[in-house]
Amino acid sequence: MTNPSFCVIIPNFNYRHFLEEAIQSCLMQTQPPDEILVCDNASTDESVAMLKALNLNSLKIEVREKNLGLFENLNLGLRSTQCDYVKILCADDLMHSRCLELLAESIQKSSHIVNSLSVGIAHELSMMNHDGENVVFDCVESCQVPRLIGQRVALSLSDMCYKRDTFLDFGGFGITNATQDYSLDAVTALKFANRFGMNWTHTKLVFERPHPGQHRRFMPKLNQIDEFLSVYEELSVSEDPRVRRAIDFLVSNHMGSGFARCLALQGTSYLSQVIRRARSHNELRWYQFLRGAYQVPRLLLSRILPS
Repeated sequence: MTNPSFCVIIPNFNYRHFLEEAIQSCLMQTQPPDEILVCDNASTDESVAMLKALNLNSLKIEVREKNLGLFENLNLGLRSTQCDYVKILCADDLMHSRCLELLAESIQKSSHIVNSLSVGIAHELSMMNHDGENVVFDCVESCQVPRLIGQRVALSLSDMCYKRDTFLDFGGFGITNATQDYSLDAVTALKFANRFGMNWTHTKLVFERPHPGQHRRFMPKLNQIDEFLSVYEELSVSEDPRVRRAIDFLVSNHMGSGFARCLALQGTSYLSQVIRRARSHNELRWYQFLRGAYQVPRLLLSRILPS
């Protein structure tokens, strides 16, 4: 099998101060990407001017006239590249220098068609200080979503690499809009993995740079409950004990946010909505309340409450 071609797609919105280093992490790859595509979502912070000043032959820039939302922005980028595989990299993240090399090796050595790969996010730079020799790829065949969840395989944007044609035939990230929640990356990955399978690494190949803007990652949104519980129902995996634990963790985290808001005298609306939505999926358990209460100190310390 010939070497697969890779496009690294970087969605960007006002992340100029992170973007150049993200691109440098692409250029430093031991197997350089065939294309680096930055999809700028109508930034207002001179991101585009900085990109043009780099004057890189391997860099392609697409600028949206208006903010289309994260996932529609990505869908357009997926349609515009012709590479075999698309590695998604968030503008505030960095890739291990051997990331694409190891992905290519995994694809070439596989006995089956590799349609998606998860590389895993490192939250501390020290977790990225390895030479890549200890990276092990595992494989999940189709319809093994419970194993993915049980192994806690990462399914967020910068973790993912998709076989472009298969992912586009699948529908990409679906019909989206500018207000769609961030959990669409994970639920799409679950649906895709259930149908086509997924390979993943046992070591982290992407570093998520810490910054204040990432606190939004810890701000639960109510529609996440509906999105995740709906996809578990759709895939008929809710009764698996590994998925059961994931459901309890999801609901209890939102319970904790509801309790925290109550303690901050912000009313009971959020908590009541969590209970209603979990009940509507027949996924409300008494011990979720206890786990939710246990989450309150962490959520408060993570500045989850709106200012």
